[in-house]
Amino acid sequence: MTTPQQADSVQGSGFGEMFAGWTALLAIIVFFLAMGPGLHFLPPLSPSLSADEFARHYRDHALGARLGSILMMTGTALLFPLFGAMSAVMMRMKGRPAALAWTQMASAVVTFFPLFANSFFFAAAAFRPERAAEDVLLLSDVGWFWLVMPTPAALIQLVVFGIAILGDDMERPLLPRWLAYFNFMVGVLFFSGVFIPLFKSGPFAWNGLLAFWVPLVVFGIWTPVMAWAFIQLGRRMSRAEPH
Repeated sequence: MTTPQQADSVQGSGFGEMFAGWTALLAIIVFFLAMGPGLHFLPPLSPSLSADEFARHYRDHALGARLGSILMMTGTALLFPLFGAMSAVMMRMKGRPAALAWTQMASAVVTFFPLFANSFFFAAAAFRPERAAEDVLLLSDVGWFWLVMPTPAALIQLVVFGIAILGDDMERPLLPRWLAYFNFMVGVLFFSGVFIPLFKSGPFAWNGLLAFWVPLVVFGIWTPVMAWAFIQLGRRMSRAEPH
């Protein structure tokens, strides 16, 4: 039987939480379609390539790059309900950690706005095949920096979310404690992307193991895990809603 304390912790329709979870699952599918068959960034372009080689890539995949840019923007936008749900659930936790909830939202904006906006740079690089190779290289470089580099804000976002989960001492917490430690780990594994301006080759280059492949795989795991957690929370809230 659900106690009053437990019921208070989960009351609500749960629609927003489930919506956030399902849109996050759709987001990761759209994002990988953008990176792979769209932009042809799997594997990613090497930062050590010449301007002519970058320009050739965007000329050879002009339509795919434009469509991929649209998909990347769409996939990023589909994550926004999850970030809203993260802050909302933090505000429902015991003690209502408003400062942490607002920090999570602000960090999410700083982290994912570049991921949303880099689509403009990749689309522009492919928009005019006659553009000078050096101009294509500049647009592409900025796009890659915006895609991979904004990791300090992601670390803050996931750390404050984890702290809020651990501080929720309700009899039945809204989210499981293991999710906090999972977010701590993901934030740390994301962080190495911040070093990409220092390297054109090796594990810390934007196509390297630590700056690109590890964060990409971790992002591919983090998103469905978070989606599952919020879908489950939404179902709990729906079952506990008073009628």
